[in-house]
Amino acid sequence: MVQTFVAPEQRVEDVLRRYKQGGIPGMQYQPNVITIGPKTYSAQDTDPGDFETFVQEMAIITKRQRHPMVADILARGAPRLWDLVRMVNHETKNGYGGIASRGDKLVINPLEVRDLGRAGGFPGTAAPNDWLETPTALGPARLWPPTSGTIDLTISSLAVLGHVYFGFVDPVPDPKVSGIQLILDSDPWPEEVVDWNWREATGDNENPVYELRAPWLLRNGASYRVNVRYYTTGEDRLQPIGFSVKRARDIIASLAS
Repeated sequence: MVQTFVAPEQRVEDVLRRYKQGGIPGMQYQPNVITIGPKTYSAQDTDPGDFETFVQEMAIITKRQRHPMVADILARGAPRLWDLVRMVNHETKNGYGGIASRGDKLVINPLEVRDLGRAGGFPGTAAPNDWLETPTALGPARLWPPTSGTIDLTISSLAVLGHVYFGFVDPVPDPKVSGIQLILDSDPWPEEVVDWNWREATGDNENPVYELRAPWLLRNGASYRVNVRYYTTGEDRLQPIGFSVKRARDIIASLAS
């Protein structure tokens, strides 16, 4: 694969510790408060040991990414994921336990198709079966949720679920999406033009990766949908680089049942 650098430029552990120690440019750390644009939201910080668990899990997840750009995207976005953990913890109040959690302890997992159905809960209603889309017409289209409604970040009407998006990958030789738009709580954001063709190689030589200019921090209790603009037809597999924050009990029940 052609690439201009051979290793990630940042370590997620370093980014997270800098953030916790006072903030990084454009992202100031505030105990028990999260700022998103002009608004502030309540959060609840966890025990110091919970943060260490989160740091170690993010290090494992990031090191597993062989693509250096994806590893860097995760490192840059990790503080916002920790912010989301703190926001959800304001409702659950049991802290972050990671993959060994039980009960109301919080867990992060990469976003999956089961996360993208309409209405609340996990999995949502009428979630996609996989990432495959085959557009037959050009122009704007709804992507997630795929049929109607919104993705509601609640479980059993409780605001105990959150999502964050850092970017997208589209593992096809010729991506079909030219623009992506977030509609958050009925408020449409500006369409972000996806510059796939600025990558260094085409075809099967390089996996198309796009980093959002600012992460989409989708707080617990919010509702959203994602629209795209297709500039050509054919097979597409757009998928998010992002995470969900859930209670352990909800993840366990989704498979155990």
